[in-house]
Amino acid sequence: MPVLSHAYRLRHLETLLIEQIAGHHYDLIEIPIIENADIFLTRAGDKIIDSLLTFEHRGQQMALRPEFTAAAARHYLQTAGGQVVRWLFSGATFTGDPEARGYQQHSTGAELIGLAGPAAEAEVMHIAARAAAAAGLTGWHLVSGHVGLQSHLMQRFGLDSRTVRLLLAQRETLKDPARGIPAALEQVNQVLSFISGTVDVTADSSAGDYGTQHMLDVLLDSTQYGTTMGGRTREEIAARVLQKYRRSLERSQITAGLEFLAQWVSLSAPPAEAFPRLQQWLDPQDTAGQRLLLDWMQTIERVLAAGVAPEHLLIQPDLARNWEYYTGVVFGIRDRRREYVAGGGRYDELVGLLGGQPTPAAGFTFYVDRLLAALAAE
Repeated sequence: MPVLSHAYRLRHLETLLIEQIAGHHYDLIEIPIIENADIFLTRAGDKIIDSLLTFEHRGQQMALRPEFTAAAARHYLQTAGGQVVRWLFSGATFTGDPEARGYQQHSTGAELIGLAGPAAEAEVMHIAARAAAAAGLTGWHLVSGHVGLQSHLMQRFGLDSRTVRLLLAQRETLKDPARGIPAALEQVNQVLSFISGTVDVTADSSAGDYGTQHMLDVLLDSTQYGTTMGGRTREEIAARVLQKYRRSLERSQITAGLEFLAQWVSLSAPPAEAFPRLQQWLDPQDTAGQRLLLDWMQTIERVLAAGVAPEHLLIQPDLARNWEYYTGVVFGIRDRRREYVAGGGRYDELVGLLGGQPTPAAGFTFYVDRLLAALAAE
């Protein structure tokens, strides 16, 4: 029997995934390979921005599509605003990420746009799980996290968004038993020490509003000999320096935030074990947080009711995605080698960010090349 080529096996797997998703009444849609780069820069993570393949054409910055979701959201805005649509996409995607297997990859996935609530999340999670099993993957896990709940819980430490991002960047350090909180705190302090070194003042955080205003006055006075610098007014310069300095005074909140994150990133367990622990971290009076957790639990209950076996489900709250447009439940299909062959989640803000009305949406993508490698490894 002749050995099947890689291209043949890739196309065969891609066709199988398309058939599995289409069987749930998802329509195959074609979108351009080349789009305006701005579409893909909307809420893209730093890693995506660095790896986006772009070029200039007639004064416009264009990009080869790195994924389908952002382009699908724009297509929805142009053709189907206000409707519930189930779309299927498949084809080449492109990245300049040196860790990727070449510049071109193959992706197959689905977008459910216009439907809110746990039912929509459960639908896309169930379809992804069923497709993985149909492809022949064994020993896989459907791993679920919640970026919305994570963001909500971090708000209680009173930190600005940039500081929160700095803390979240320490998650891998916090997972390392040999490093943990001390190493994470040291890395954060190094950044904050650099920031606070940009201004020579000695006020402390107990100065209150008077101290803050006094600092602002001093900074404005120190820049009175020049009205602009680099296109910014002296008021803008002073306000920015003050913001950086105040961030250096938040160390107690930062320490508390890292202590919480250390617990958050350590949780990886089946739903029956994970959800009671998550409940303990929530204030009973925190109605918003309780609602987020309840919706998450209902999503997982629906996935189980749809036939996904409990041993395939894993709750990992800190699960992160490279794209920052996700707003709620996120998930991935992880093979026995602990590599992700698919990923997705809820992204309710993306259509609105592209100029439309706020629209609920959820979806997922299979990284077909990775899935093929996982199947070969088995």
